[in-house]
Amino acid sequence: MDWSKTFRPMLLAEGSLGGLHGQGEQLAEAQGMEVEVFGPETGWNFDEATHRAAFMKRLEQEYPDEVFFAPTCGPWSIMQNLNARTEEQREDLTEHREWHHRVHLTFVRKAYLTQIKQGGHAHIEQPAYMHFPGRPRLSEIYPV
Repeated sequence: MDWSKTFRPMLLAEGSLGGLHGQGEQLAEAQGMEVEVFGPETGWNFDEATHRAAFMKRLEQEYPDEVFFAPTCGPWSIMQNLNARTEEQREDLTEHREWHHRVHLTFVRKAYLTQIKQGGHAHIEQPAYMHFPGRPRLSEIYPV
């Protein structure tokens, strides 16, 4: 039996919230997966509520096999703490982190849980040195 004609290739939806995506796309394609990247390089801007809603609609209608999220680590980087030298800079950083958490990380959580509830696979990339002062790590926010 020719399995390649029996089953469709797995679909990976890669949500690149920071505008950069790693080697996930190339590795998935090398394994025979169909990949669609959702990020600034493909016209998606997850800062916009309409783009987040459109992604959720597609997620709920198309049921990809795998969703890989890569939220930007910029506001959570340890370097941001070092660069925020004045009280104003620290307040700006805190405000930016609050916004990022409210917009991006909440969206990632919603999409992640939707994907799991539909029976698909989902993964979230968290850089090793991402710093969440006063907040749980992503692995604590998204238990399976």
